[in-house]
Amino acid sequence: MIVWGLDLGTKTGFAESVANTKFTAETWTLATEKEIREQGVNRGDRDRDIRIVRLAEKLRKQYIPSLIVFEDVEFIKYRLQGQLWASLRAAVWLAPAMSWLSVPVGTLKKFATGWHNATKEQMAAALKARYPSRCLPGMDDNAVDAAWLVCYGLQRQRNL
Repeated sequence: MIVWGLDLGTKTGFAESVANTKFTAETWTLATEKEIREQGVNRGDRDRDIRIVRLAEKLRKQYIPSLIVFEDVEFIKYRLQGQLWASLRAAVWLAPAMSWLSVPVGTLKKFATGWHNATKEQMAAALKARYPSRCLPGMDDNAVDAAWLVCYGLQRQRNL
């Protein structure tokens, strides 16, 4: 079983578990600050946001995962953030996979730490304590969240 975890954003956390034996985690930078500024100047209507295109390219692998698990952001401050996040989410749904699972942010934090409002530091510490083999050197908070999404997806699959 191949499970992907995605913490969607301009810096997208990606984690992958293959047959629950091989585990990788990293952060994909979908656009630099300069590219975002240039895009805003050149295409104010945001028709083809480079971040969506790059995410779609990253999700095209040579194999199809059994499950893609991603965070379901429920509250967004700004309209443009909401539009970006919805577009990233659509790119995930269009990626080839056997199934998808969206997880509310608070649910993921409670699964990881026992608290709905855990900090980034608490999420990282909990991963290190509970799954030390999945806490890889150089992981930022995006990769940590993606790792937790993989763990959540695997747990849900076991309980079905």
